[in-house]
Amino acid sequence: MKLTILALLSLTTLSVAENCRPGIWYCGYNLLRRGNYMEDIKKELASFGRPLDGHHIYDSRFQCTHDYGIFFRGTCYAGKCNDGGEGKDDNCAWGVLEGRDMKFGERGDDLRSGEANEEVADA
Repeated sequence: MKLTILALLSLTTLSVAENCRPGIWYCGYNLLRRGNYMEDIKKELASFGRPLDGHHIYDSRFQCTHDYGIFFRGTCYAGKCNDGGEGKDDNCAWGVLEGRDMKFGERGDDLRSGEANEEVADA
């Protein structure tokens, strides 16, 4: 009987992972809720020379690509990356701390150049 109860409890705590939706921007913490994106997040942050600390992992935004990969778009102020709701972009409450706040290919910019954007968007 105990084994059956434990088996049922373990089934109720399982969550179904789903891919990101192409074109949508996600806070790091929302990507981690959707699936196993930790290594992808770390690779993206490292490719842009960003720290791999909790702030950058959870409060950075990533755009989902057509092949369900992710692309780093910028980092919000600590604790200010907001869930935009199902099917909508997540957003930074106080503007972007670092990075460029635009869609991939919007101006043809590639953040991988290594140059940090010093501008901070006003909220």
